[in-house]
Amino acid sequence: MANGSVGLLLALLAGMLSYASTYLPDSIGVRWGAGVLFGLMVLAPTQRDIGRRVALVAISTIAYRAAVWIARELHTEVGWPVVASCALAGVFGVLVVSLGTSALLRARADLRGLP
Repeated sequence: MANGSVGLLLALLAGMLSYASTYLPDSIGVRWGAGVLFGLMVLAPTQRDIGRRVALVAISTIAYRAAVWIARELHTEVGWPVVASCALAGVFGVLVVSLGTSALLRARADLRGLP
């Protein structure tokens, strides 16, 4: 399986965990799991320095947790449809992860996906 396919499958799994953490009651383990999983399996392997790996996992975990909170608030408190709430939260999460990793790695964010 190509690296891009593995990354896509891991991102899909992280997305499913995010959905579960947003809409399943008392899913404490899953609430943090999506961000940790994405950080450990997609972002961290790109670096050799352990400090950067830990920072990338932290950025991913915080971004996913914040995105889940945004989706839940928009859906339950504001009354937005689930799809719109999750889409907006996903855009927020992508921006946070992209800008955070760009700053940490001192690299310019690029709109192109992985090959």
